[in-house]
Amino acid sequence: MAARGSTGAGPRAGVAGTRRVTSARLSTRSSSGDYGAQPVCLPLMYVHDPSHAWWLIGYDWSGAPKGTVKLAADIAPDPTAVKMSPDGSGFEVGGTYKGGGGVFLDRLGHPIPAPSALSDVTGAMWADDDMHQCLVTFNRQTFAWGLSTELPGQAGRRVAVIARDHSIGQTGISLASCSFRGDRAILMRTVIFSISELWVLRLSDGKLVSHHSFGIGGASVVASRDAAYISVVPGTGADVAPGAVGASIVRVSDWKVVGAARVGNVWGFSGDDSLLLADQPHASPQARLEVMDWRSGMALWHDQGTTALATFSAQPAGRDFAVALTDLSGGTSDQAT
Repeated sequence: MAARGSTGAGPRAGVAGTRRVTSARLSTRSSSGDYGAQPVCLPLMYVHDPSHAWWLIGYDWSGAPKGTVKLAADIAPDPTAVKMSPDGSGFEVGGTYKGGGGVFLDRLGHPIPAPSALSDVTGAMWADDDMHQCLVTFNRQTFAWGLSTELPGQAGRRVAVIARDHSIGQTGISLASCSFRGDRAILMRTVIFSISELWVLRLSDGKLVSHHSFGIGGASVVASRDAAYISVVPGTGADVAPGAVGASIVRVSDWKVVGAARVGNVWGFSGDDSLLLADQPHASPQARLEVMDWRSGMALWHDQGTTALATFSAQPAGRDFAVALTDLSGGTSDQAT
């Protein structure tokens, strides 16, 4: 998170264009105040007000403050643990590390009454409709990993059993993407630090659409929000060519490789799937993090190697990234692409 633990986006935002990058800088150190109730149906990203522990400032994607949410201390004892939905239309308090199993709040920070939450949630992800969540569950009596969905204010719905593991060890199953618009969820098994296999399931009926394994050494996998694409960076096993570097872009519908990006690691896709937020291969001290158009191979922005990525948000259905960066010299820095 950012210096004050932002709820999903760092305190600066900007725009990544096709041939140039402009940055709209918003520093919470100087932008503190009550901006009133935020507009309805306007995608916002929230950061913590540096002067009020339980206030969240909502910025639009041009960098302008548009509203302030004032959380109640009894609802959010730790305000830095509040997580926003991708478009800022709601929040979640508590739950798992990435969300799920917590208390939902509406856009004004008021609790949404709901039936009892699922008790066996191990991980969750907001869906691409910015309303539902997909949740991964693990039953310690039956050793079954399951997929469920949840809408704030309603009971969770069990979708499917993914796998049964009688010996968990250093393996687990997590979500890569949750798309209600595409009726698809992508789940992946991690063994120690690499992805060994991946499932594509239909959310409507739990049907297995496809299953893929990544062989010796595994891979690093990141999916787009709409579950249309994944990036695959090979692991370090015997089936990886010496000196290999870069990500393959795979179209999930037919598992066809449709592009490649010379990057060292992928953090995420832009909201419209056209750009990657990634680390440069064999990054030098002068440039590490970059935004790349994976179809053209053009790098649209990069940092100067003086910071490390803390967290980021992608503009819903857009081409913008908001990033929170940590100053490698020991301080904190907020930048954007």
